[in-house]
Amino acid sequence: MRGKRLPSDDPETIARHEGFSAWRSEASVRALAARFPRIGAHIAELDLPHDMTAWPFASNPTHVTVVGDPDVVLSRVVRVIPV
Repeated sequence: MRGKRLPSDDPETIARHEGFSAWRSEASVRALAARFPRIGAHIAELDLPHDMTAWPFASNPTHVTVVGDPDVVLSRVVRVIPV
C-alpha cells in the first residue's frame, strides 16, 4: 500500500487493497489492453480454486479483485498468451 491510508476500514475495502485485479473473460482483458498498452503484453489465464475470494465490482461484474495466497495463484496459471 506504499504508506497510503485506505479511504475506509470496512472489510471489502481492505480486501480489495490486498488483492489484485482480474477479469472473467479474455475479451475484457483484450479491450483493457487495447486502451492501456503499458499494462503488459501477455494475459495469464487462471483456474482459481472455488474457495478463493473473487469480489466483482458493481460497476463492471467482469472485473474482480482476487484475494488469496500468491503462491496458490501462481500455481493455478493454465496458460500465458500474448495480447
